[in-house]
Amino acid sequence: MSKGFTVVTGACGGIGAAVVRRLLDEGYNVIGLDLRDNGFAAPGYTFLQTDITDPDSVRSSYAAVSGLTDSLAGIVNTAGIVFIGSLVEEDAELMQRILDVNVSGMARVNRVFFPLIEAGKGRFVNFSSEYGRFCSIPFHGYYTASKHAVERYTDSLRREMNYLGIRVVGIRPGAVNTSMTSGTVPAFERIMQTTTHFEKSYRTLSPLMVGATKHPTEPEVIADAVLRALTKKRPRRYYNIRQDVRVKLLSALPAGLTDFIFKHFI
Repeated sequence: MSKGFTVVTGACGGIGAAVVRRLLDEGYNVIGLDLRDNGFAAPGYTFLQTDITDPDSVRSSYAAVSGLTDSLAGIVNTAGIVFIGSLVEEDAELMQRILDVNVSGMARVNRVFFPLIEAGKGRFVNFSSEYGRFCSIPFHGYYTASKHAVERYTDSLRREMNYLGIRVVGIRPGAVNTSMTSGTVPAFERIMQTTTHFEKSYRTLSPLMVGATKHPTEPEVIADAVLRALTKKRPRRYYNIRQDVRVKLLSALPAGLTDFIFKHFI
């Protein structure tokens, strides 16, 4: 017996694909939204090509989903992009692109699909990151800014939905074994070749930024947290998953001391 329909954005990425498989195993019907189809097929799974930054594309997918079901058990927003680079050396338009996907796209999907969530008393599950919780790391500002915005959006949505009895849960993973994480080293190699101001700083920070990617969490662990977020009677507001203890410790310090440490010791 089906446990209902769940929408997963970024369904063809490493985390999204793991979430899709986990939910199917648990008896959900799953509708995957993504820009490109990864070719996955299984009973109970429907793929809809969707650009979450395009309002018309999201509305079109909503119409298709409404033709399959009149309610949703959940929306799981895994879609997101990561970027490493200086805020003053890289194209400022990158900030808009990252915010469009990581923040506005999430908000757009949640808003458009809200009637189906309301009808099913479903849940919103929003993906943040350890960088949404902790201090800003140099040269990770684009991504960190977007994830801090996700946190504030998620908190606001949760407090609004409290009035309606609808749960909103955040997921904050550390490094995960996906193509995003494996791309960290090539990203550092690229920016060290192109920077005109920060080559020494990049080389100094590289162990901090790359070190956490050497022992990443498997996507299946994240998928288990998503299942808990969807099914627990009283889920946590946020699920923190294997976060970098070094960044956590830096975040506990006064901002002035953290600035000093980054400048002189990291």
